[in-house]
Amino acid sequence: MDTIQRFFALLRSGLWGKAVESSLFADGETDWDAIISMSMEQAVTALVFDGMETLPPALRPSKANVMKWFSMVVRVEQSNKLLDRELANIVEFYRGHSIFPILLKGQGVASLYPRPEHRQCGDIDLYLGDDYERAKELIASQGIKLGDEGEKHVSYSYNGAPVENHHYAVCFYNPRQNRILQRWAKEWLSAKTKTFHVRDTEVLLPAPGFDAIYLLIHALLHFIPEGIGLRQVCDWTLILKTYHRQIDRERLIGEVRLLKMEDAFRTFGYVAVHYLGLPAECIPFPLDNVAEAGEFLLHDILEGGNFGKMREEDKKLPQGKWGKVWYNYKHIHARCKKMKVFCREEARWYPYFRALNLVYKKLHAFLSSCKLDEYVLKLLVL
Repeated sequence: MDTIQRFFALLRSGLWGKAVESSLFADGETDWDAIISMSMEQAVTALVFDGMETLPPALRPSKANVMKWFSMVVRVEQSNKLLDRELANIVEFYRGHSIFPILLKGQGVASLYPRPEHRQCGDIDLYLGDDYERAKELIASQGIKLGDEGEKHVSYSYNGAPVENHHYAVCFYNPRQNRILQRWAKEWLSAKTKTFHVRDTEVLLPAPGFDAIYLLIHALLHFIPEGIGLRQVCDWTLILKTYHRQIDRERLIGEVRLLKMEDAFRTFGYVAVHYLGLPAECIPFPLDNVAEAGEFLLHDILEGGNFGKMREEDKKLPQGKWGKVWYNYKHIHARCKKMKVFCREEARWYPYFRALNLVYKKLHAFLSSCKLDEYVLKLLVL
């Protein structure tokens, strides 16, 4: 029994709230340092800890390792408490101004975990749609500094909690496919949503049929240029397991194909079924002939860690600004060639999107420095 097999046994235990099979650890040769490191790299520290706690005391790591691990779990719990508190506060703030944001990912997905406070959280993503500009003005009126604004959202800190206000829930790199994606997303997000409660505040969530595709697209768009951790796959896995009987299967299949996401759905599904314990019936596509791509996906996740941070640490960038730009472009182009197996169009378009985005930012910064009227600035840049 190798370390990776033991790691996944513990992760499945924490993900599903079931006891781990203790016989897998009976030989007393478990490399706990490696397992703890893997759990940190994959942003599943608390989940794997939960799995470890189901083992008999004699098979657990040393007291020193348990205490070190437990301190990380406490930090995850504290981060979730902060996000829960400020999610309730900001939803109430917007509601007081007749704005009703929809929470994307995050604490809504966490509510599906056996222990929601043990899902490693990031930020609060709020979809505002047509209320995006008004919400931005309201935040600025509170004396809160807005961060850089991207093509789909603007970020800020709300009482210490990182928040992103979304004009668009997600964007494809391919312009033609992005138009299809935006129509699809608007249809779902304008329709009836579901809710959950956080600190006695009702929070709107997207419908499960939307999340089944949206969480996959979000993970894929991070995976193509940089990589993802297992946390993102765990989120998607729980959506499929929790709601697969409620989701219109034929509609799901049709929309996945419309968005050209079938290859990605099958490949991520392979990892979810074979390594995370998702029942195969939750995947609406056959998993035949996908093992090679699935193992490649898993290897990339384990090698790169959450958002590819492990690879970033190994990078040896050349000296000079333009040398770094050229190095990064070549690195991205080479990576995207490998990623075409998951989503050909997005992998093909990403390098061009990145280059155009860089030009846009430089031009916008230059024109802003000329102190042009905002309307004229938009005309010139766009």
